[in-house]
Amino acid sequence: MANDTARSAFLAAISKRKIEKCDLPNGTAVYLQEPVTGTVIRYREKVQALQSTGKKELTDEAAVQLAKELLVDMACDQDGNTILEPGDVEAMAGMSMETFKALFAHALRLAGVSLKAIEEAKESLKKAKA
Repeated sequence: MANDTARSAFLAAISKRKIEKCDLPNGTAVYLQEPVTGTVIRYREKVQALQSTGKKELTDEAAVQLAKELLVDMACDQDGNTILEPGDVEAMAGMSMETFKALFAHALRLAGVSLKAIEEAKESLKKAKA
């Protein structure tokens, strides 16, 4: 039988997520936490599904929608408590583009994805479908 104390300690340790303060261009700040594996998988699956439609690249609208969905999963308070719900994606429609870019860039970095890697993937897709 497994050691319940060790099991509980292990599960508690792996459930802790990195939390970072994200300073916004308007002088305010919010908190983001690193995404869980399921969030990253869902995000990648949605990107792949959109790309499989035969288009050479994601439309701006689709990319922004996916980014907002990722942000909903990552937005938290300073203690790591989730603060947004899926319905809040539409509430983010009023966000300035400058704020959106700052938030999304921070989210990608926290998720371990670089903007350069995304651009390289987009270029690779264009070449593969050309």
